[in-house]
Amino acid sequence: MQTFTDSPYHAFAEEATDALLDKEHHLVALGAAEGTVKLATSIDDAIGVLFQKQQGNPHVNVRLLGKGGTVKVIAGGVIAKGARVT
Repeated sequence: MQTFTDSPYHAFAEEATDALLDKEHHLVALGAAEGTVKLATSIDDAIGVLFQKQQGNPHVNVRLLGKGGTVKVIAGGVIAKGARVT
C-alpha cells in the first residue's frame, strides 16, 4: 500500500467499472476495496476530484485535495451570490 505521493494526481481503480463515467470534476472517496474510489456522498469522506476517466478502463486519475493550487469542481447545489466557497 502506498502511503505517500508527491504528485497532486494519483491513479486509482474504480470500485465498480464505468460507475464514474462522465463524472469528471465530481468529488470522489475511497472505496471498500483497497486502492479503489467511488463517487463521494458527503464532503467529509472526499479525497479528491475525478480528473480523467475513459470508458472501459477500470482506472481513473484523481486530483487529490490539499495538494495546492486550484481545481474545477461541480457544485452539488445552488451557491448564493457572494457566498464563500472552500
